[in-house]
This record gives sequence, structure tokens and C-alpha cells, in this order.
Amino acid sequence: MRRLIGAVTLVTALALPLGAQIIPGFPGRPGMGQLQPVKRDSTKDTTNKVRWPAPDSITARLLARPGYTITRYQGDTAFFNVQDHALDLLAAKKRPAVVDRDSEVVVSDSGIYYTEANRRVVTGGRYRLTPPPSSGQADISGKGYGSYNLAERYFRVSNARLPVNNGQMWYMDVALAQVVLDTGASKSPTVYVRGGSVTSCDDSIPDYRFEYKEAKRTSTNTLVARPAILYIKDIPVLWLPFIFTDTRSGRHSGLLPPMFGFGDIVRNSPTYRRHVEHFGYYWALSDYYDFSTWLDWRSAAGASENDPGWLRFNGDFNYKWVNRFMAGRVGASYTTQRDGSTNTAVSWGHQQEFSKDQLIWMLAVRLIPIVPYCISNVAPAFLASGVDRVVCISVNDAFVMNEWARTQECGNLLMLPDGNGEFTEKMGMLVDKTELGFGKRSWRYSMLVRDGVIEKQFIEPEKEGDPFEVSDADTMLGYLAPSAKAPEPAVIFTKAGCPHCARAKQLLEKNDVAYEEVQLGKGVTFSTIRAVSGRGTAPQVFIGGRHIGGADDLEAYFHGKQKRAA
Repeated sequence: MRRLIGAVTLVTALALPLGAQIIPGFPGRPGMGQLQPVKRDSTKDTTNKVRWPAPDSITARLLARPGYTITRYQGDTAFFNVQDHALDLLAAKKRPAVVDRDSEVVVSDSGIYYTEANRRVVTGGRYRLTPPPSSGQADISGKGYGSYNLAERYFRVSNARLPVNNGQMWYMDVALAQVVLDTGASKSPTVYVRGGSVTSCDDSIPDYRFEYKEAKRTSTNTLVARPAILYIKDIPVLWLPFIFTDTRSGRHSGLLPPMFGFGDIVRNSPTYRRHVEHFGYYWALSDYYDFSTWLDWRSAAGASENDPGWLRFNGDFNYKWVNRFMAGRVGASYTTQRDGSTNTAVSWGHQQEFSKDQLIWMLAVRLIPIVPYCISNVAPAFLASGVDRVVCISVNDAFVMNEWARTQECGNLLMLPDGNGEFTEKMGMLVDKTELGFGKRSWRYSMLVRDGVIEKQFIEPEKEGDPFEVSDADTMLGYLAPSAKAPEPAVIFTKAGCPHCARAKQLLEKNDVAYEEVQLGKGVTFSTIRAVSGRGTAPQVFIGGRHIGGADDLEAYFHGKQKRAA
């Protein structure tokens, strides 16, 4: 028995001279060379809690020798049997057992055990398994038992959680799973699961989940589970013979999700007209263009003279070349109606911008949904300070960025996608968020670009977690125009058809106040307004965290402001 301090020198005393002493972590795919992983910085990363001490001069020379695979161990106590080539690595309360081999990491609060005779690694307790970034597999965490058979290239885990990211993060909680490594270098592991659930809710007690008896994720990245029962809280509401999804992340070719309701399958009224849309396929042809084709259908049952029922064939070709500031689409459709008439429609749209000598403020963000609205509120202040364009860049595809721009109403922002992360990588800002299921993302930073030359950068400090201290709009605005003042955020609660609400919005626009409108009927009631403002009428206006009131109050507010300015 020997005590381990920091990184055990077993890597020097055992791994290199013995040769047969190989204690791998996850078995990698054939032909997979050692890769230099991008720095991980999340507080949820298993490796950020492991502190390896600096090696001494002898160990450093051994680690630098070519032709060897480096395996590092850390724990509280280690037992090594030289004859059997068996290693027992035990953990203590504040010192987990850790094995790190070629960026493959196993961490356990109980122990890690390896036997050369059967080439088997076993771990227990609470554990987290971190495959190499090139594997495409997110961290697997669990509590119970994990076993690795290196000879037959599979491992088993119990009571584990397997994250799956296909643009939406899904969590598979499994009772027992077996992962089989495929022999093809380009294929993902095949996963067999016996009993478990899947949900996209990351709460410890999810709001909904699908429970299944068995599931499989194929090496071609298709996840299938059967049979499946949908639970809302703890109430079963729907039984399905199976569910399936494509687990590949990012933009890729595949079936388009058709749009239909339960009544389109089983008609619940003799007058109901069945209607199915978007039944087709999408091709991601390249990073610059894509094509989709689909069918729309409306039943002829209960047809009228103006609506005889129809079948429509659609095709849509989209292109976008970001660094040429050009984008467009070509669409076509052919409709045949049940009365014999037909219609063909072709549409084309193209937009391109030509400019030079521009001053650009570029903001790099990691996760977009909230940021663009915040930035779009202060964009007028930048434009007033001489900035020609405000750009928001993210490692994401053009379609996601366009949808964010639409839903967040970012009309004064250029939402710039960096789908492959090539620009971000060349800027030295690409970070790996595989452990969260996000893949590679951009580190937060902002920069001022004048005529194609970076004039100023504000880069977030390298801290654990996701710091947001210097890449905000106020910091850049303070550098660009110290005397400029960012506009106060404004929100207005309105009701459809309300003339006083329309007058209040006109007042805000007349005084150049950017605002967010919250309309009653979209999850908001008069009780909501009364709770936040103390009044039960619309409109109600808030500016800079201050309750202004209705349209008359807003008019008096602006009148008083103008009087004070005079």
C-alpha cells in the first residue's frame, strides 16, 4: 500500500518500463490518433476538479519520450500487483480516483480497478466518464456500476445519464446500458439500453418524460426506443409503439417533421377537413446552400366550390454567402386541385450588400436566445456613435441565427453564423463544450473593427464557468463614446385593439425609445398586470425599471423630461 500525492508517479515507475502495463480509459475507435483537445472551461467538466502537480525533471523527460501513450492516475490509495498486472485505485472523501489517458478521463468517488488478465476495468460509486472530444460522445455520469471489456470493445454502465444533442439537448436516464465500439473509424458507438426514460427537461424531476422498455442508438446516429409512454409529471397520457430521432448535432440532411393533428388521423367530426403539411426531405448540400422538397395535402371530403381539396408539390433552394453579404432563395410549387385545375408558382429572392470603409462592432456569444434582444436595444446608441454595423456572431448555422433574429426582432443586427467554427478557431476563441452536449462553441468576446482592422478587443477572462464581465455592450460603448449613455430598457403591456395602447406605442417611437411589447392573451392576463404594476388596465409602461403608467402618464413623463432638458 502506498499513499498517492497529486498525480501518482506510477506513470514513471510502471507504465513505461513494463510495456504490458496498459490501463486505458475508454477504448477509442481504430486509427484515432492523439488530438490536442480545445480547452474546457465549464464548471461541469469533470477534469476541472482534477489538479495534476507539475512533474519533476525525470518524469518530464519520460513524458516527453516519443512512441508512448501516457496514462496518469490519481487517488488516495493504490494497490498494484506486479505479477498479475492488477491495479486498484481507491478514492477518499476529498480525493477521487482518476485515470486520464489521451484525454479520456474516468473519475470515481469510490474506486477504479483494472486487471490485465481479462483486460477489464471496473468502477463504482458516483462516476463520470469523459470520452475524447473526437468521439462525439458527451460525458456519461451515473451512480452504481461501470465495466469496460477492452478485448471485446464494449462497456456497461448502470443508473447512468447519457446526454444526446441533436440541436436540442436530450437526457437519457438508463437502468442498464451497453456501449459497443464500432470497428469503422467514421461511425459512432452503438448503445443498447434496457429500461429508462428520455426527456429534454434538465430539472432533477422533469416536467415530462418518455419511459421505454428498451432502446438502441445505432452507429449511424439513430435513436429508437420501444414501447414508449409519455408522462406529464407522474401521469401517463400517451402510449406509442416506438419513438425515434436523429442524434447528429448541427445542420444535416433528413426527413422534415410533418405537420398534422390527431384529427387528421382519426376524424372526430364528419365536417372536419383533413390537412397534412410539410411531408418531405431536407438536404444540407453544403455550408452555403441547401434544398428541401415536401408535399402538402388537403382532403376533398366536405369540399366546397372555393376549396375543392388539393395536393401541392413544393421545392425550396436556399443559399447564403456570409462574407459576401449575399443570401437568397428559389422556390417553386405545383398544385393540383380535385376539380381538375392546376397552378404553378415560382419565386426568387436575392439580397446583397456592397459597402466599404465601415466601422463594425462585433459581439461573439455562446448561447444566443436572450443576448440579441439585449444588444438590439443598445444598437441605436452604437449607430449614433458612428458604428456602421453591429454584428452578433455565434458558432451555429444560418437557419438558427435567422430564426433567432426573427423571434427576437433583431432588425438592426447582423446575425452572423460560423457553422463550422472556422472563423472563431482562427481568432483563437473556439472552446469545447462537449461535456454539456453543445460541441464546440465560441468564447465570449467583443471587438471594434475599423476598415477590416481590429482596433479594440474585450475578451472575457479565463475563469471557470461562463464569465460575462467585459464583452457586454456598456463596456464597448464606454470605450467608443465615453459620454454616450445606453438607452433605458422599456416594456409595455398591451391589449389587442386597444386605442390607448396604440397611442402609448406611438409616444415611445416618437421619443426614440426601443421597447418590448407584452400582449395580453399570450400567457399574460390582467392579473399579471395588476401584480407587477398595481393597476388592472392596459397599457402599462415601464422604463428603466420604473413604472410610468398608462398612455396619459407616459405623455406627462415625456413632457416633463423635455421641460427639464430645456
